[in-house]
Amino acid sequence: MKPYLLSLTIAMGFSWADFASAYAETRGLSTGKAIRTTIASGLFLSSLAFIFIECGPVDAALLLSMGFGIALLRRSVISSNIALPTATLSFAFYLDERLLS
Repeated sequence: MKPYLLSLTIAMGFSWADFASAYAETRGLSTGKAIRTTIASGLFLSSLAFIFIECGPVDAALLLSMGFGIALLRRSVISSNIALPTATLSFAFYLDERLLS
């Protein structure tokens, strides 16, 4: 498994709460929340796709379980204001490493 794939796991785990919150809302989203959800959706779904493209099924399952573990820990430890920029930077790190290798 390539080490830069862990950055996809971090991006997926840190963007999960904002991605999933769109489906839990019963009322309309505010403009700020809609923007956060759009960014988180792009990060989460892209990370998920790249994990399956880069890995075999066993490694992908391991990375996905780690990502959802990070998502569970993130909810109780890190605020959403820090998590989404961290997910963005982690995804950018993956793209940088992937394009350079």
